[in-house]
Amino acid sequence: GYDTRDGPYPPFFRVPWDDRYPAMERVAAIGLGEGWTAPFSELRKTHVANAEAGGTPFVVFWKPGAASAVDAGRVDRGRDVGQTAAFDRRLDGRTLDFEWREGEYVDRETGSTWDLGGRAVSGPLAGRRLVPIAHGNHFWFAWSVFRPNAEVWRAS
Repeated sequence: GYDTRDGPYPPFFRVPWDDRYPAMERVAAIGLGEGWTAPFSELRKTHVANAEAGGTPFVVFWKPGAASAVDAGRVDRGRDVGQTAAFDRRLDGRTLDFEWREGEYVDRETGSTWDLGGRAVSGPLAGRRLVPIAHGNHFWFAWSVFRPNAEVWRAS
C-alpha cells in the first residue's frame, strides 16, 4: 500500500514538495533542459504526449499493463499503474506527431502504427525505429523536489 498512502506527505519524506499533484502521483520524467513531466493521471486520458524539452522533440507513450511493485505483498497482486516509453520524434529529417487512435499509437504524418518499443509495425514506416529517450517513472514528490522548474504536461 505504499503508493496509495493518504496524507500530506509520503511516510518518510518530511519536506515540502510541489503540490500541483498528490505526492504519490506517478509521473513520466525526462531530464532534458529544466526537466519535463507527465503525470500518469493525464497520460491515461491520451496514451500519448508530444512535447519538447532542451531542444529535443519527443513523445511519451503510456499503456496499461504494469503492476505496482509497492502496492501489495506480491507484485502480481499490485494494481495496474501502467508503463511508459519515451522516444525522439525525429525521423528522416522530419518531426512526427503521434496520437492514440483505435487502441494504437499512430503518427499523423504517414499513418504508420507503432508499438510501445518505438517500432513501426505497419504503414509506410513499417520496420523503422525511433531513438529512445532516457526517462524515469517516479513519484511526483521525488521528481518535483529535484526538478522544481520542470515543465508539467497536461492533456488538452
